[in-house]
Amino acid sequence: MSDMNNISRDTNNSAATKHFVEFMIVAGTFMLPSLFMAASADPEAVMRLEYQFFSVLLGLPQIAFLWLFLQRSGSGRLAAAGWVPVSSSMLKPALRTAVVLFVVMGAAALLSMQLLGGEPGPGAPAAGAAAGAPASEVPIPLIALLLFVSTMVNSYREELLYRGYAVSTLRAAGAGRATAASVAIVLFAVVHLYQGVYGLIGAAAGGIVLTITFLRRGEIHSIAWAHAAYNFILLMTRILAPGFLQ
Repeated sequence: MSDMNNISRDTNNSAATKHFVEFMIVAGTFMLPSLFMAASADPEAVMRLEYQFFSVLLGLPQIAFLWLFLQRSGSGRLAAAGWVPVSSSMLKPALRTAVVLFVVMGAAALLSMQLLGGEPGPGAPAAGAAAGAPASEVPIPLIALLLFVSTMVNSYREELLYRGYAVSTLRAAGAGRATAASVAIVLFAVVHLYQGVYGLIGAAAGGIVLTITFLRRGEIHSIAWAHAAYNFILLMTRILAPGFLQ
């Protein structure tokens, strides 16, 4: 009986180690392109057609790869990562989460300005959202369409990676809920570091809301929709009223 217990314990430890190593490889592989892209970003870039196209072209293969990887891994990993059938009942929690995001991230921006002094500049807009000036030659409907597509793609990419995959895989590796959530929030904040300290604080605040919501709901669709709505509204506000969020 003791031998059987030892074998079971060794098997569990081996599986946990495998999940942890896998997480380190996947998270690093996904984060490096984002960090490289962010490093060369400027305040104007997000409103440019090429930036939006590149963002979509980068995000779609990442979503497809991670989805296929989880689906083929079996053991219910895709469902554990929150990819469940879409339902109209997810619209209400998505709206509620978007409202909470605006409140929490707005409060985080105000608090950080009080503590750190100054105001977020064009490169680090309030509440940690990406900002940029609209290209005058691009019609508003076209840039709005591109922003809708890119914010939806980027939100699904980030929620699948930083909420669904990160939390569920770290939990499978033996981490507790609080530890897995904390790691996911820190990684999500780090990839927004290019936006400066205000972007880092805003992303951390948003990450807390989104991660808690994921732990409560167990699905990423409503969270991704809320995330996309938040980014889309802020970016469109920067286009239509450039000085409003300064």
